[in-house]
Amino acid sequence: MQKDIGSHAPCATSPAGPGQLKPTPKEVYIEPTNRCNELCLTCPRTFFQREPEADLTYEAFVRILDQFPGVERVVLHGVGEPLLAHDLPAMVAEANRRGARVLFNTNALALNRRLAGQLVDAGLDELRVSMDAADRETYRAIRGVDGYAKAMRRTEDFCAHLGERGALRPRVSMFFMAMRENLAQLPTVIEAAGAMGVGTVVLQRLVYFDKGLAVAGQSVMGEVGAEVDRLLERCEQAALSAGVELVGTGRRPAERDEPGRRPGDDYPPDDKYRRG
Repeated sequence: MQKDIGSHAPCATSPAGPGQLKPTPKEVYIEPTNRCNELCLTCPRTFFQREPEADLTYEAFVRILDQFPGVERVVLHGVGEPLLAHDLPAMVAEANRRGARVLFNTNALALNRRLAGQLVDAGLDELRVSMDAADRETYRAIRGVDGYAKAMRRTEDFCAHLGERGALRPRVSMFFMAMRENLAQLPTVIEAAGAMGVGTVVLQRLVYFDKGLAVAGQSVMGEVGAEVDRLLERCEQAALSAGVELVGTGRRPAERDEPGRRPGDDYPPDDKYRRG
């Protein structure tokens, strides 16, 4: 089972030998499963040979965390869909118990009410829903399955569940993989996010690898021209009207100050490519 673990600046130390201290990372990425219920045309998993499908066990997860004393931020995703991992709520609870901020990206298709309650009870800090379309056809063309209505319904139900419980966590955001294929739909996604109670939409730029839709011609990075710039301006206007924070346009700095921030609260993520 592959474990997608990344690290950033040190925040704690562990023994490395007599008179020496070895720095340990304050942020780790751990993949709970490499299974997925979508076939996204922007994801390497869809196109390249991979190891056999498997879930990380809770016991193995604990052994991994034990290697990172003082970890402040645990990101529970890789190329698989985290909600398919059998032990995901227990993993969230264990990382939370150790004082870490816990989050992951998801396509939300498996986010039923029972699992939603378990994740809230476990102390999940942030749920990031990958939503790259504003209609059924575009969703299916990008993500390989007919899941638009279900993903939106499950996200809306989750926000309603938080409201019913009066829960402030997890914070819910949407991640939109921006391409020339779908950028015109982002204002509608922003409006829908605001209507269901999602507070933040993150525009995630495509990292391409010359397969499927992950090709240079779809990229909106760099010199994008007047048409894309006008679209981004429309997105900002839509976000203002919907009361949604829009992050990642490159046109203005993101607002990061937030009451009650915890260690490891850096947002948006610094990893260039994450999907749900």
